[in-house]
Amino acid sequence: MGQFIDEQDSRRPEEFPRLSQRYRASAEVVIHVPSRRKVMKGNPKPVDADVLDLSVAGALLVVPEGIMADIGIRMKIELNGCAGVAELRNFRPASADSTYFGISFFSMTDELRDEIFRLVANVRSGVEAEVWERAE
Repeated sequence: MGQFIDEQDSRRPEEFPRLSQRYRASAEVVIHVPSRRKVMKGNPKPVDADVLDLSVAGALLVVPEGIMADIGIRMKIELNGCAGVAELRNFRPASADSTYFGISFFSMTDELRDEIFRLVANVRSGVEAEVWERAE
């Protein structure tokens, strides 16, 4: 389990140890980012994303640079064809041409829940970890 952080601790949040390693999950992800226009709302724009870290609560995605979104927005997500709704928790630049999106799952269909559990089980059991290690 985690531990409480002493207020005198001078470490930055990124220096705290992770509870588990990050694994890529091989999945096709499309997010539908709502328009940021205030006067006339546009249709959500479908964006292909790569999954860097997947858990039953959320995911870390890599999206192309230039995708604008506000923290807290809810957007449709499709993971391997299974639909649901996710909430944008944070974003930050990944490189010159991509951005990290941290999302949490807000509403899931039974199919999406089952697909996420299947992917997480494969990654955590080492099935996909071996494939990624051989590919590098």
